[in-house]
Amino acid sequence: MERSYFRKAQGDSFTGMAIKSPVILEFSHLFVYNNTIKRKERPRIMEISDIINQTKKMIENKEYNKALKFTQSIEDIAGDQKAQILFLTAIIYFKKENYSKSAHYFEQIFDYVLENFSSHWDGHELMYSLFLKRKYDLCYKYIDKYLSANQHDGGAYKAKGIMHYKMGNCEKALETFLLAVSLLPNDSQLMLNIAQMHKELENRKEAMSFYEKAYECSNLTPDSKAKIINSIFDAIIFERQGDCNSCNGQDTCCQNVTLSYFSKQINSQSLLNQLLIIDPRCKNWVHTATNEFGNWLFNCKHLTTDRKCAIHKKRPQLCRDFPNHFWDTKSYVNCSYQFVLQNDIPAFTSAALLKGILRVLEEENKHAEIKILKEQNQGLSGIIGI
Repeated sequence: MERSYFRKAQGDSFTGMAIKSPVILEFSHLFVYNNTIKRKERPRIMEISDIINQTKKMIENKEYNKALKFTQSIEDIAGDQKAQILFLTAIIYFKKENYSKSAHYFEQIFDYVLENFSSHWDGHELMYSLFLKRKYDLCYKYIDKYLSANQHDGGAYKAKGIMHYKMGNCEKALETFLLAVSLLPNDSQLMLNIAQMHKELENRKEAMSFYEKAYECSNLTPDSKAKIINSIFDAIIFERQGDCNSCNGQDTCCQNVTLSYFSKQINSQSLLNQLLIIDPRCKNWVHTATNEFGNWLFNCKHLTTDRKCAIHKKRPQLCRDFPNHFWDTKSYVNCSYQFVLQNDIPAFTSAALLKGILRVLEEENKHAEIKILKEQNQGLSGIIGI
């Protein structure tokens, strides 16, 4: 089988996610069609094959508008090559960040794909487009069909686990991620996914174990390491106590709440479009106009002119969870929340992670907490020289 030029896309990710924005998902192994040619039709099919090959080269060279004209010029054909043209058209729209049209073309050939599942195209475009359009039933149908023929593909299990999570089934997501990590034992993002599932299921000891494994990975970025520390603070080391009184005349925090999978500044139209595709409700949280820096800013329609919350007693969970970190309270003199160490903090096994935790606590002048963690982890304290 001819190797696809999309192989270089394998490993692209969607976080998420988490999604790396939107997210943290990684989809791979799309299909490529077999070209079954009848002898009497050879002159016409060879001509179309040339156009298909030219279109592929244009996509590789990012000449998307030119490639689109090529595919649109032969949309009257049928059979295998009709499916190839539709597939390439979907790819082009995906590359142009028009995910709605991309999903539209993918859906037209979806049944054909399942009926002719003899080979695969390496990439992530089909799954990504369907997922962004919330076509979860098609996502499941495709990935299950693929896994029936590729039972040892960790990336496919990883994609399926993320779909389970997005559908709100943490138990199934965890089960699927564990299958994936058995096939991809050095995948740091998978370890983070597993840790997050354990955390949401309140398995604190297991969550800590996978956070440590991820933190020790050599390919983990500094930003990912910082997120691990934040996650451990949130539900494993610190416990938030008290009630919010910020909208009772003492303080205003609402303008600092951020979307769970985006920063409060969205700096491109395509990113804004993806956000609204993933969750249309987010249109209530984002300005439609840009500021002087070209960013769409976080906004809430329920804030009054004096920046108080008009629905404080019925505010959404996103607001109830703010602030998530003890250092967030530094900006709000009258913040009524307190963050205290939990009584049964799991023991550390990673000296590097413990050192990172203690460094942040030192920056925040949490000397009492530092002393307690050192006493609880005396063996590692000696190793890292603290």
